Amino acid sequence: MPDLHTFCRDLDSSVEEFKKQYQLSRSLMDNMGLRSFLIFRTTQDFWAENKNWILDLIEEEGQPAFLELWEDRYYYFILKFERPVLSAQNRSATLATIQIDVESSLEFIEQDGKKRQKYNISFMDDDGQKKYPIILHTSPAGGLERIVWGLLENVNREIEHKVPGFKTWLSPVQVRILTISKDQEEYAEKIMEKLNIEGYRTDFDDRDESLGKKIRKSEIDWIPYTIIIGDKEMENNTISIRKRRIGEEYGSKKGTSKQINNIQLEELFEMLREETKGFPNYKLPKPFRRFSTKIYFRK
Repeated sequence: MPDLHTFCRDLDSSVEEFKKQYQLSRSLMDNMGLRSFLIFRTTQDFWAENKNWILDLIEEEGQPAFLELWEDRYYYFILKFERPVLSAQNRSATLATIQIDVESSLEFIEQDGKKRQKYNISFMDDDGQKKYPIILHTSPAGGLERIVWGLLENVNREIEHKVPGFKTWLSPVQVRILTISKDQEEYAEKIMEKLNIEGYRTDFDDRDESLGKKIRKSEIDWIPYTIIIGDKEMENNTISIRKRRIGEEYGSKKGTSKQINNIQLEELFEMLREETKGFPNYKLPKPFRRFSTKIYFRK
């Protein structure tokens, strides 16, 4: 789990840093396609003096938030923010959290009959006086296992009315190539090579199966882009694609994909660039690029 500790000069600067780290957590959730909820816990006094900017943060999210107010401060933090994800069984797990810690740098302990600062955290201010910082404890996204859990549970909660899948940049396989017959395999291999060279995780379903079964497999695997190649595409040096409508409502016909016929490969590259720009890019290992060389585990 990523864990940040930020030392701030005073309460005002800690509030400004809190806002920045809040936006960081929000950006991470949005980029991964995670739907999260908002919880704020604080004292009544802090709320009375700071509710305006907290309400502004909530309003930006466009959703309700849970607010817990205490008469007195019971913990080392004066404000705690949590961003939990709800499972399909209505169980929650927190991903992001931010705390404004006003106590730890001032904490003292007794040792060998002497009183000393527990963590020895201090700084010299501009006026030459020794000061003790306010500390922000932040996990902007939570642990990897919890993120994966959150992604799967988000999908499971909405699977009855929204097309399941992950964002293109996050999908294990971003593009899959299908051929109508063996005659198009050489052409398909060239396209797969071009896509993988550019860093897009692309595999080729070269099984001796019907096109319908291959499309069905691509649907089950939530592949964002499925390329279909027949004689017409090969002759015209084009491709046809099924673009998965990830996160969209099914609609009356329960369609999961949009069909786009006979386009240039460069048009697909433009779509992929738009959806993966600024995100990590890891190539698909060669043994996983063809179905005939993949390893499968069956029940």
